[in-house]
Amino acid sequence: MADVGPVPVGDLEVADRIAKAVRRGRAADRRPTLEQLLAAFGEEQPTTEARRRVARALALAGVATTPDLLEAPPGQRVALEVRGPRKRHALLLGILALAALLGAAAALATTLDTSSTETGANLPAGTTTSATTTTTKPATTTQASKTTPQGPSAAERRRERRAREKRARAKRARERAAAARAAARRRVTVRLTASQPTFLCVDGDGRRLFNGTLSGSRTFRAREVRMNVGLGPTTRVTANGRVVPLTSSPVGIALTPKGQTVLPRGTRPCA
Repeated sequence: MADVGPVPVGDLEVADRIAKAVRRGRAADRRPTLEQLLAAFGEEQPTTEARRRVARALALAGVATTPDLLEAPPGQRVALEVRGPRKRHALLLGILALAALLGAAAALATTLDTSSTETGANLPAGTTTSATTTTTKPATTTQASKTTPQGPSAAERRRERRAREKRARAKRARERAAAARAAARRRVTVRLTASQPTFLCVDGDGRRLFNGTLSGSRTFRAREVRMNVGLGPTTRVTANGRVVPLTSSPVGIALTPKGQTVLPRGTRPCA
């Protein structure tokens, strides 16, 4: 929370502009970084004194900060919120009080100059008096930078959008590759190579995949491949790269990614 203390007119004007920008509802104005907020008041470093100065001006303008400016770490974005119109009255009262203080200082300086002149006039003749010079230092108001915290530029928004799209494409590619690997683990790839022409009937996942004479090589893929081979010993069979020996003719066998099962007569395809 901001402590109570004098606030220059320039700081009050900057705080008032920030309050108006927050009311307009722009996201960049409502969430500046700590450094952007301090720069609006002409502060280059986030020192404790600089934070107190900005916090006092914002408090008079009715602008609340989350987190508190004295606690926000460098680079932190600060959420700004205007809490009620009554803060506007406090801002005007602060300006009027400062103007009254400056008027009182000027009146005091005038009184001191008049008293000095009257004292010299009342001294006896021949008496030398040293002129007393009263210098009234004009009130100095710090004109803060008029820079309003800005949001990302159009080029930065385009770069961020392209980066998001690239990440989304990479994620979809990884998901497709993972799905393909999972599907491959659920299927068995069976390759048959016949050194002599042989009868062959193959079913895969309840569908007929082949029924005829095999001469050469054929490949079948399914969750379960069921085969009826006429000449077993002259036909080379591999399941996912592993050799499956056939020792009899004819022979029936069911192959899955987990293993193999010999099919008795009457349960083989095309039997």
